[in-house]
Amino acid sequence: LLVGAVSLLTGVHLLKKHVIGEAVNRVGLDLNAGSEMVRARVLSIRMALNITSLGSGFINAVNDGSTDDLVYRLGRLAHHAKLDFAGIVTADNRVLCRLGPNARVQGSNGGNPVTRLALERQAPVEGSVVLSREVLIQEDPELAERARLTVRDDIASESGAKTGGDQTSGLALAAAVPIFEGSRMIGALYGGQLLNRDETLVDTVRNRLSQGENYKGRPIATATLFLNDLRIATNVTLPDGNRALGTSVSAEVKTAVLDQGRRWSGRAWVLSDWYITAYGPLEDIFGRRVGMLYVGTLEEKYTDIQTKALTVFILITATGMIVALGEWVLNEACR
Repeated sequence: LLVGAVSLLTGVHLLKKHVIGEAVNRVGLDLNAGSEMVRARVLSIRMALNITSLGSGFINAVNDGSTDDLVYRLGRLAHHAKLDFAGIVTADNRVLCRLGPNARVQGSNGGNPVTRLALERQAPVEGSVVLSREVLIQEDPELAERARLTVRDDIASESGAKTGGDQTSGLALAAAVPIFEGSRMIGALYGGQLLNRDETLVDTVRNRLSQGENYKGRPIATATLFLNDLRIATNVTLPDGNRALGTSVSAEVKTAVLDQGRRWSGRAWVLSDWYITAYGPLEDIFGRRVGMLYVGTLEEKYTDIQTKALTVFILITATGMIVALGEWVLNEACR
């Protein structure tokens, strides 16, 4: 009985530790994979810009200021590279042309920070960048409206805070490459993807990590992109089934990831369910922490696995103890 009891207690402890530990390790690996997907998207944008900027016809059009030709080329580039915005600036950071309704705006200042950095370094720049509402309006007023999110004051954040108001800035994956004629830099080509309300990237991360697996009618995995501590793109849902845009992360995670710059992983309550989660910081092109990437897996699947395994283990151990006790009673009776 003593050996059985000790074995049962030890087995229960080890099983719990193993199941949850395995889930935490898996989510940590998922966060690495998600980060690589984001990085791959950024590199694909830069590659598309590089290919376009090296064409002799493109360089001649920039030199000649042929805006009609350049706007057409930008449209093709945006279509093939799936860009939300793109443009060309001169060597002194004056806009030559861009996509959208404000396409031909020669002479205006280039407000996109990624182009300024590329011109300063005279080298390609890529990564995350925060774009103000003013910059988004210059690119395309529709992007500014898409970026605007109402901070949910009807739902308490995971930290219990209620703030309200609107988030008007946008987080984008962007790149800019200098345009050279020989050894002379004549301008820069830039482009990017706005992440606010974008479902493609977070759903791709979730589906590749979970391979579309559902559990009890719910996706087992979730992914989120944050601007600071606010969800701007997510497949975490609210009880009404809508995506949880405009909700914020817990104070503990915010402190660890945004303030201290380290990863955070573990069991966490995410709006309506318990998840095994991992959060990592997102840095912009200037090296500032401006957001987070989150991946999580539904804890209920692992607790159910744990419960079933524990049930079988307890039954086997209890059966062994009962048999041993029965044999002892028979032996005593035979005496």
